[in-house]
Amino acid sequence: MGLLELLRGDTAGPTVTQYECRNCGTTLSPNAEECSTCGSNEIAEYTL
Repeated sequence: MGLLELLRGDTAGPTVTQYECRNCGTTLSPNAEECSTCGSNEIAEYTL
């Protein structure tokens, strides 16, 4: 996939979901209830 297709939204590929601590940015597992680094329970979910 090229950059132009990505910017246009012409993507048919699979999506990936990433979970990240909103406080410190640590990448977390999908089933994490709190950050293992800082203890925050504020977890962001990004679908890429």
